[in-house]
Amino acid sequence: MVMTMLRRSVGEKQAFDLVSTGRVLSAEEAKAIGLVSRVFAAREFDQMSKAVLDRLAAQPAGAVAATKTLFYKLDNLGFLDGISAGIIANADARPPSDFREGVKRFTSRKKE
Repeated sequence: MVMTMLRRSVGEKQAFDLVSTGRVLSAEEAKAIGLVSRVFAAREFDQMSKAVLDRLAAQPAGAVAATKTLFYKLDNLGFLDGISAGIIANADARPPSDFREGVKRFTSRKKE
C-alpha cells in the first residue's frame, strides 16, 4: 500500500530509490521530490499548520469531497476522458448552494 502512494507522489525512480535503500530524507529533500507540499520551520510549525488546517476546514465539505473524488479518479483516465470527467464534475457541482456561494465570493473579490 505504501509503495502505491509513494510512487504516485514522487514517481517511479524516486520511489524505488527510497524503498530499496530505506534512506531518510530531510524535510527540504522531501519537498523537492514532491513527497510533501510544504515545509515549516519548527518555530512556526504550530501556527502555520493550524492556518492550513483552518483554511481546509473552512471549505465546504461537499466541494472538498467532490474534488478529492475527481482527483483520484483521474489516475485511471486518459487525457480526453479526464477532461470529460472534469466537465461532468463541474456540471454536477453547479446546483448546490455551496457552489453558488463560492462563485459569489470569487466574483466579489477585489481585483489586484
